[in-house]
Amino acid sequence: MKRKCIIVFSWLLVAALCVAIFHFSAQVADDSAEQSAFFRELFTKLFGVGFTEFFVRKMAHTLEYAALGFVSAFAFAYTLKKAKYFYFGIIFSFVYSITDEIHQLYVPGRSGQVRDVFVDLAGTLLGVLVLGCLYLIYRKVKGKKDVQGTQGN
Repeated sequence: MKRKCIIVFSWLLVAALCVAIFHFSAQVADDSAEQSAFFRELFTKLFGVGFTEFFVRKMAHTLEYAALGFVSAFAFAYTLKKAKYFYFGIIFSFVYSITDEIHQLYVPGRSGQVRDVFVDLAGTLLGVLVLGCLYLIYRKVKGKKDVQGTQGN
């Protein structure tokens, strides 16, 4: 039962991230630029350094796809119980990135960019890498607990 709950919850997270990404991509150019300006000003206040709109937009792409790569690889890991979940998470996020850029071709003032697909892929790889590192840490900690538990017997 616990495993099924984790599977359902992780896929709901994947769906929620896909909806959020779709929502951001559906914003017309003026709304998107206004949102970027808000974050550019926020980052400038926080870090004391001015960030360009280009940087803010690419960072947003990277972070949203890092989250999607992380969560989709996690969902595939629990669903498939195979080591190839990293690949499936990367492929899923990459294909979603392509469809997202195609979607932007139909939004007024927006354009689909091949460059953004590669920025999204970099974010996906980052998210999957973080998941992989956390998994290795988990295995190491779990392995130590197993060894400690057997030494007491």
